[in-house]
Formats: sequence, C-alpha cells, structure tokens
Amino acid sequence: MKTRISVSLIFLSSIAFAEPLPWGLMIKKDQCAKFWSGDECIYYKLPAGWKETYPDDKGFINYREKKCKFEAGKEKNCCEQLGLKFVDTKADKDLSQAAPDFCKDR
Repeated sequence: MKTRISVSLIFLSSIAFAEPLPWGLMIKKDQCAKFWSGDECIYYKLPAGWKETYPDDKGFINYREKKCKFEAGKEKNCCEQLGLKFVDTKADKDLSQAAPDFCKDR
C-alpha cells in the first residue's frame, strides 16, 4: 500500500510541472518584445543582453516605476505604456527564436 501511494505521489508531482510557462516581456535598454520561455516539450533562452519580466498576480508588468496591464497579443501596447520601443520578434531574425508560436515537437 505504501508503495502505491509513493508511486502515485511521484506521478502527480511530475504532472504539476507540465504546464506551460507564462508569456511575458523581454527588455533590453529601451527595447521591449514579447517572450515565452516554453512548456513541457521545449525551452527558449533569452537572447544575450535581454532580461525577462512577467505579469504579477493581478496581470501587471512593472518596470522603472511604470506599469501596464499585460495581455497576450497586445504586447506592443504594453511596451509603449512602459516607455519602451516595441520590437517585432518575427521581423528580427535574432529574436525570432525567443517567441515561438507553437511547440514544434507536438
């Protein structure tokens, strides 16, 4: 009986880590872009020199005493509210791997 409980707990704890990571922004000096670090099948590292930031529990991103309500798909608006220039990751080949649209392994 104890063995079944132990195996069940191990199985359940591995499921807890399978959820995707949240979308956020990556910031470098005065530039801003959308960022997603991945899910259970893929992980994306930040490009050199960029820092990641994620919404707080109320959905806001705070940066240098400014804040924006973060909404996926409206990252440009959020960057502008933070006083940063939005960079389209699909148009910039160096940043395109930082914000994929889907997991290629599925």
